[in-house]
Amino acid sequence: RVSPSIMRSQLLTVCVLATSFASGIPIEPRWGARATVGYRTVHPEQARIYNSNGKLSYDPTHTVVAQIGLGVYTTPGPGQWPGEPGDWYCHITAQKSTLDSLNKVWVPRRFWNNLHRIDDWIDELGFNPALTLRLSPIEDREDILQLLIPPTLLSGHKMDFKVHCAADYHSLPYEPVNYSQWKKVYGNP
Repeated sequence: RVSPSIMRSQLLTVCVLATSFASGIPIEPRWGARATVGYRTVHPEQARIYNSNGKLSYDPTHTVVAQIGLGVYTTPGPGQWPGEPGDWYCHITAQKSTLDSLNKVWVPRRFWNNLHRIDDWIDELGFNPALTLRLSPIEDREDILQLLIPPTLLSGHKMDFKVHCAADYHSLPYEPVNYSQWKKVYGNP
């Protein structure tokens, strides 16, 4: 004989699954649904903004460098981007399935700092530059890699970027990114 509480639990599970199928909303497993995209080093005010809403954003008025394009730059590990004293560190994640579906390209050195040529080159590859993640070594620090997230991807496309910042990067999750293990990566560093 099954207890009433177990029956209610099973009924609830069936209802949730049935609603999901009927509405077309996929149910992703809790484990593995998100992936680390990278880490950022930011001014404390930017960290406050990120922490207040948990969303990654791009402000073109604060763009200092645009080596491989405009957007949000990340590194594969925490604290790798050279910042200023007092800067904070941020951990960025996205929906794994959507991250896997995006094209990612290693931008050749000959195109660095030439935004129009980079976009033209990505377009020649058959990809939409606004929807393509870009990778390269950091200029003048080529032992460290970087990822650029174009602004268009920050405002939709089911990426659902989440960000959390802390004054000490040791308090963030330590999940270094290995770009070579990502899907749909074109080119080489």
